[in-house]
Amino acid sequence: LTMRTLICFLFFFCYYQSALAQPSYKDSIKSYLTQKKKAGKYYNDKDEDGKRSYYFQKSSEQIITTIINPKASHQSYIYNYRDGKLIMMQLYLPYEMMPESRGKKMYGRYYFRDGELVDKDLMNFPEVDVSFYYQIGVELYKRGVKFLKEKGKVVRDY
Repeated sequence: LTMRTLICFLFFFCYYQSALAQPSYKDSIKSYLTQKKKAGKYYNDKDEDGKRSYYFQKSSEQIITTIINPKASHQSYIYNYRDGKLIMMQLYLPYEMMPESRGKKMYGRYYFRDGELVDKDLMNFPEVDVSFYYQIGVELYKRGVKFLKEKGKVVRDY
């Protein structure tokens, strides 16, 4: 009986240790983006609505990141993709949306898996309609693919 108990304890201990060693989803996204930010180039698209920058990695033929700075406002949205799917968005909104945050760091990071919100990291950030900003990211990806194809780039559009 004690040998069985010892084996069960060791099995549980090993399982627990391996579970703790697994990186979080947020960490895996950060690692992926760090690796993908090599050997790429930003392409800028500007019009009356603002400026969009597309980070294109030529080796994988993918848009990895899209940054949009809407005109006439102090805000920025950063969208990160894997295989054409939005995996993370970072929102930097104007202080008018949360005046008590003025002078402090203020951001919202949202992590997605298969189109579903799985985690978020907020600092002095107001409640927002996540699906609204998510849809902007999806549309920006489509726009980026079209923009880069017009520039003569071969882009996977999944």
